[in-house]
Amino acid sequence: MTTSERTTTLRSHFGADRHSTLSLGTLYFALFNGDPLAAGVEPTSVGGYARVAKANSAATFGTIAAGATSASNSGASGEIAWPALTALWSQSQVTHWAIFDNSTGGTMWYSGQLSSPIVPTGVGDIPRIPAGSFQINATG
Repeated sequence: MTTSERTTTLRSHFGADRHSTLSLGTLYFALFNGDPLAAGVEPTSVGGYARVAKANSAATFGTIAAGATSASNSGASGEIAWPALTALWSQSQVTHWAIFDNSTGGTMWYSGQLSSPIVPTGVGDIPRIPAGSFQINATG
């Protein structure tokens, strides 16, 4: 793909310019220990884990600039925060993320590796990906 095609794909799928029928209106962010496309395991609901619903809008992704080959959670409400732990999760760390079209089950649309693992430490801990720290790259 050319840079222009990558930008067009990202803009049609994320943020302010997303296409209403080619993209998801709500994104459900999940965490995995291991690659979800291989043998990765999503934590169970033990400890209060649940996928995080975020609007696929400018508030989350902002406006993707011309020539961009990645989308970032750089919008005003870009932080992705999971519920505070009520007990330790079934997975002691998570290394990957995935985006689904549903809060449980559903179809995985995107996935990738976290830049550094998230290691929940105990009750009250709030696992999060700060605004501007999450990227989806258009490669290929």
